[in-house]
Amino acid sequence: MNLRKCNQTQNNRNKSINKNNTTGFKGVYFRSRRKIFESYITVNWKHKYLGAFNTKKDAAIAYNNAAMEYFGKFAKLNDI
Repeated sequence: MNLRKCNQTQNNRNKSINKNNTTGFKGVYFRSRRKIFESYITVNWKHKYLGAFNTKKDAAIAYNNAAMEYFGKFAKLNDI
């Protein structure tokens, strides 16, 4: 078996993107009024704003950096 010890919170950090995601990246949202991409991460049930970016790739990189900082080995990173 290929299992690791973790609790439910740690396991939830390793979730994939939602099926209704339009950007293709976890934690990246497009704001059509402002025509920018914003990046957020949820830590301990609180949303943290990571910034506004011109490209979805830059927003995904910001999410990846925050995920590694907050979640460590349990982070589910975007493929860039």
